Amino acid sequence: MIISIANPKGGVGKTTLTVNLATTLISKYPDTRILELDLQRSSSLWAGYRTERGITPEIPVSTVSSVKQIPEVTAPYRDNPRALLLVDCGGIDSDFNRSAMSISDLVIIPTRPSQVEVYALTRALSVIKALGKTGYVLNNGSFPASISKLTDLAEYVSDMDGYKLLNTVVRLRADFQDAYGAGMSVMEYNRNSKAAEEIAALAKEIQKLLKGVKRG
Repeated sequence: MIISIANPKGGVGKTTLTVNLATTLISKYPDTRILELDLQRSSSLWAGYRTERGITPEIPVSTVSSVKQIPEVTAPYRDNPRALLLVDCGGIDSDFNRSAMSISDLVIIPTRPSQVEVYALTRALSVIKALGKTGYVLNNGSFPASISKLTDLAEYVSDMDGYKLLNTVVRLRADFQDAYGAGMSVMEYNRNSKAAEEIAALAKEIQKLLKGVKRG
């Protein structure tokens, strides 16, 4: 199975989501790997922290130097119910990102509930439609008390053909930053935290979506 975490705008939490989902879903998908397309290599940096501290399970991170390599890297994960590839897409619209998204079972688009982020959603919609995909929008990085902005984003997404809003909301919490610096997920860093609760809910929602996936 292949999931792309994508948004042409940077700073929306793609890498944070990728590494947290990888460590959470590996119990269901023993062969879990990250494909990093972001030139900042933040997933690789996190994996390095993890290796230095001897944290298990190991989460392998692959990179590519050519778009032609993407089919080769992704092939073992296509139609494989025990394998999961999480693609950490770069914060730009590129052939690399489009190639990975085109063969993904799910495309998750994290966004923050602000006008700038909504504009990025508008720009990304043409790409989603061109690839024949549905973009599953994740309200990611909301302040805990920003209820009105959650409602505004839900209404906006509901009016855009090609997007569906995920039920889970992942809020802006310090545990995400602290866990990343330790080479951990929030589930490993503090299993009883609100952040861990949100990631667990998101992982559960994603598993349900993957069960319903039908390839075109």
